[in-house]
Amino acid sequence: MCETRVKVREHHRDWYTYLLLLTSKSGKEDLIKGMEAGADDYIVKPFDQPELSVRIQAGIRLLQSQEQLLRTREALREQ
Repeated sequence: MCETRVKVREHHRDWYTYLLLLTSKSGKEDLIKGMEAGADDYIVKPFDQPELSVRIQAGIRLLQSQEQLLRTREALREQ
């Protein structure tokens, strides 16, 4: 799993890739391994649709913030 994190995180250097693990593994150690491997969030199957929706919305907010940061950085470079 850690090998996957390195590849995904290195592939997209200019923007952030939000990783939400959807898994049947429900043990605390599984959650810890998933988060240590680079996941931003972790949800266990069977999942609650409203919970998944709010977690995805949180990821969207993070990505929108990243996009704004990149636009601001580019504008500063142009000055």
